[in-house]
Amino acid sequence: MPSKSCHPRAGEAGGGDPVANREICPLPFAAILSNHTIIKSRTVPLPCSPKGEARVAVEITIALPSTDTIAFGATHLEAAKDETDRVNQAKKINEEFSANKYPTILAGDLNATPESLPISLLKNSWTDASDQNNAEPT
Repeated sequence: MPSKSCHPRAGEAGGGDPVANREICPLPFAAILSNHTIIKSRTVPLPCSPKGEARVAVEITIALPSTDTIAFGATHLEAAKDETDRVNQAKKINEEFSANKYPTILAGDLNATPESLPISLLKNSWTDASDQNNAEPT
């Protein structure tokens, strides 16, 4: 069954004012703080099943004092025992961030173990910087 968007648009069922519709579709949240100049930011809605929570990935692109540019992404993947949503969310993150112009660091609560399918999918597009000898799920 394809996942639905948990981010309804105005005029759709559950759409309109997202604050007024919190019970229907809880507002997702992720943030990145920086001491450096943010030159671009975006929020990417992530897919979820009908009973799943709305989730997002956020990204900032910053200018470093060295004149280099780098991007940071942050997310909090679905925590349900069934990993279907996490799999679809990992695929969406890979799809959205794989063509980045600048080096990108992804961090967050992935709610997955190192050997899980969502992590394996992310490793197809990302370099794993975790301590492989001491990796523990969050």
